[in-house]
Amino acid sequence: MNSDLFIAIPSGLNQKYKKRRELFRKKIINNYYKKYNITYKFFVGLPLLDNLNLGHIQSSKYSDDEIKIMKSISKEIELYNDIIILPFRDIYIELHLKTINILRWFIHNKHENYIVCHDDRYHLDVEYFLLKIHNIKDEYIYGGNCLWDKPYYEMQKCYDDSFIPYFSGHMIIWNRKLLSEIIKDNIELYGIIGPNSEDMQTGIWVDQFKKKKKKKVLYLEDYNFKKKNI
Repeated sequence: MNSDLFIAIPSGLNQKYKKRRELFRKKIINNYYKKYNITYKFFVGLPLLDNLNLGHIQSSKYSDDEIKIMKSISKEIELYNDIIILPFRDIYIELHLKTINILRWFIHNKHENYIVCHDDRYHLDVEYFLLKIHNIKDEYIYGGNCLWDKPYYEMQKCYDDSFIPYFSGHMIIWNRKLLSEIIKDNIELYGIIGPNSEDMQTGIWVDQFKKKKKKKVLYLEDYNFKKKNI
């Protein structure tokens, strides 16, 4: 069965994430995603364990711990070939930049019509998702399992006190056409008008696309898309 979707899983560099990757491969990839011929990748950045010095330090080097982490990741890549290293420091405040780079990688390296970006604690109910989108004719699709359609917390608002609907970062879905046009036009991708939170930023990208292109986007919400790993 050809599912025509790609799974992107943001991950990290420490032992906690390594163990979660191992568990995900064993329980979800081998027992579930392979059944649908789904391709997937884990995405990590570069390590940053020491304090970041923003000065012009030409002699700076990776620490021994950082080198140890990269060697471990390299061995994992050799073994599984399922990890992409993105070219920036892997820190939480830059999670929206990590998301941008994941989506760009997908557009430039994959051919599937849908990308699903989800945490490694969850997985997509593939059969349910495929049935759900089977008869959808909308040109542009942005989806997930939980849509924030109004602000519940102050941190969800932009700098001008406005609010833009977005899907929870646990699982976000785009179809290729929407994503390729957003990436191509570079629409508000760097968190200037809103919080750095990656899920809020994706909502801003879609909203800016709609306003600039005057296009209709289907917001596809369904709580049954997301399943928690056993």
